[in-house]
Amino acid sequence: IKNFLVNDYNLSILDDKSFNANNYDAVIVSKSVTDVSSIFDHKYHKTMFLSNAAAKNAGFSSGFGFSSGWYVTITKIDKITDNFSLGNLRVYLKQDNLDYLSGCYPVNSKNLVSNSFSSKSFLLIADKDALLLDGDCTKRNKKIFERNLFFGLTESDNWNENSKLLFKKYVSWLVESEDFDKDGLNDAMEIFYGT
Repeated sequence: IKNFLVNDYNLSILDDKSFNANNYDAVIVSKSVTDVSSIFDHKYHKTMFLSNAAAKNAGFSSGFGFSSGWYVTITKIDKITDNFSLGNLRVYLKQDNLDYLSGCYPVNSKNLVSNSFSSKSFLLIADKDALLLDGDCTKRNKKIFERNLFFGLTESDNWNENSKLLFKKYVSWLVESEDFDKDGLNDAMEIFYGT
């Protein structure tokens, strides 16, 4: 996945669990990480979860798992999915693992890409002020202050052009800065952290 980032962003790959998230514009949590609670507070940092276990533990869903396939379903047209049509979309060159979140999701989140029954989320975004789960589905009150997202198409060696475009658009949405001086321009963010 880092190969899709190095041409457009300054990228630091850190293997240890000791870092200051304030030194980075965004944090990408790899598939091998299962929980970030003792590493950094994702609620205050732009974070992309490639790990469904870490996303679930961070309050993105009540369940998680993986299935096998090469198709997903675009369920919502949004800034990230605006190049696609609603319905089935092939994302892998051959059948492979699709990591998903399931159950209930945060308040004010968007399940953009799921399975055909919309019961599994492969791509979920939570913008500022979304309310994450705090232990169970009845307590969705953990407010985030920066954009967070889950990206479950983690088999990048098997990506086709659709999944490459989705990944690039997800990264762009995550790091897009705000127009604080109201001049109509957003400054590009440049530094990533990947575990």
